[in-house]
Amino acid sequence: MRQTISLLALSVAASTTASAKSTTHNETIYKYTYDLNTTYQGWPNFFSGFDFEDDANPPGSGYAAYVNQSYALSNNMISNGTNGAVRIGVDHTTTISSKSKSGRKAVRLNSKMVYSYGLFIADFTHMPGGICGTWPAFWMSGPTWPIGGELDILEGVNTNPRNKITGYTNATGSCTNSQVIISSNLTFTDCTDLEDTGCSMSSFSTASYGTGFNTDSGGVYATEWTQQTG
Repeated sequence: MRQTISLLALSVAASTTASAKSTTHNETIYKYTYDLNTTYQGWPNFFSGFDFEDDANPPGSGYAAYVNQSYALSNNMISNGTNGAVRIGVDHTTTISSKSKSGRKAVRLNSKMVYSYGLFIADFTHMPGGICGTWPAFWMSGPTWPIGGELDILEGVNTNPRNKITGYTNATGSCTNSQVIISSNLTFTDCTDLEDTGCSMSSFSTASYGTGFNTDSGGVYATEWTQQTG
């Protein structure tokens, strides 16, 4: 069974101006104006903005073996998708021995650009449909992972039918979430738990990931990262 991610575009906008106002929930809401900074889109230009991680035994990444761009291309793990999207997949044909020290061949991309704050917009048209053995994710991390922090924007594991959004800080960091202004179930609140749960939310919607997401032809995820929010 083919497990793939199809990404139509990823855009990054940088803030130029900001203003603030208070709300009835005693919170400060900041309003920003953005200018487009970077766009990753189209075959094969999309991949020019990323480095392919090449590691047969990556730490803390499940049972996977990350391959370089040349291998991924020649083995149809990346390809030109439909309607301008790019397809990113895994080796879905090889039977792996339970004794193998190296996991299933997969693709992991790290952006060449490093960002400090901005508005990140990603248009996905397909994600693996809640299938056992899959762990796709779209996320951001600091330069010294895990102590540099991490934000999981779109992620699903095994048969999970909903998107799981998780934030991690270093051992002395903290975060707060207001249930009033989020459309997800807050499941864990300890952002310093680097090895396990983090500060985690599970979307209320079954259209946020997996089969329901694919039935709706995917969707757009937007993440605003500001100096005020961390």
